[in-house]
Amino acid sequence: MSGTEAEGHSSFRSLAELPRQTDPANAQIRPEVYRQWTFAAEIVAVASSDHYDTALVVRDGDEQVLTVGFDLAVDDGIEDLVRNTFKTGCTLLILNAHKVDIRGGRDVTGIEVKDIGHIKVLPFSLAAVTGIYSKLLDSTSVEDGNRICNGCSRRRRGLHPCPLCRMAYFCNRVCGHFFYFSDVWDNH
Repeated sequence: MSGTEAEGHSSFRSLAELPRQTDPANAQIRPEVYRQWTFAAEIVAVASSDHYDTALVVRDGDEQVLTVGFDLAVDDGIEDLVRNTFKTGCTLLILNAHKVDIRGGRDVTGIEVKDIGHIKVLPFSLAAVTGIYSKLLDSTSVEDGNRICNGCSRRRRGLHPCPLCRMAYFCNRVCGHFFYFSDVWDNH
């Protein structure tokens, strides 16, 4: 989602905003234009399941608790993920997630993951991740051709991007030097 698209939306999609796999609105009308989205939720518990390789109980941004089932064709290292990565309180990101009726549940809607490459687990709470995303949008937004300098916090035209991350912008080397050798750099 580009910055302009994100302005009218929440940072990440919740279950209510996800399309179903069979939604006509989800069909790609022009193959050269591919829309992507990210579902984000905080892991509440790792659950056992008779119907999935593993299952997670998560809470999305709307505070809705749901199940994410992992149905992988091959063993993509799911045991390592369960043991080392899926921790309570971490944020689970799923690229291009769709609503499905969860197997084994009566009228239970959740998400199935079939490709392990579509997930990322961040060691932060969902509130922290959405807060960071909001700050990132604010600090990289362009208003009337002006960006915010991450060194002096003034909005100016013609700022230079950080050579390391390309997300922070600076008026000049003095502002960049101040940024790199301050406590702010630790959070960069």
